[in-house]
Amino acid sequence: MLGGGPFGLQPGQWTDDTSMALCLAESLIEKRSFDPKDQMDRYCRWWREGYLSSTGTCFDIGVTVRTSLESYLRTGKP
Repeated sequence: MLGGGPFGLQPGQWTDDTSMALCLAESLIEKRSFDPKDQMDRYCRWWREGYLSSTGTCFDIGVTVRTSLESYLRTGKP
């Protein structure tokens, strides 16, 4: 992790892909199995609060991911 790139990250900072992987890993460890609601809740925290982001904010999110999270927040269905 050298830093730079399109987001001007500092060395050691990671992107959205790693943040989402960390959300999944924490959910699997804490729940000791796959819990789609917990997983989606963590993704929403990352998106809205910067949870597990290297910068403290969600500075990049794909259209498909954002649409999925908006749908989850609207319907409650993972």
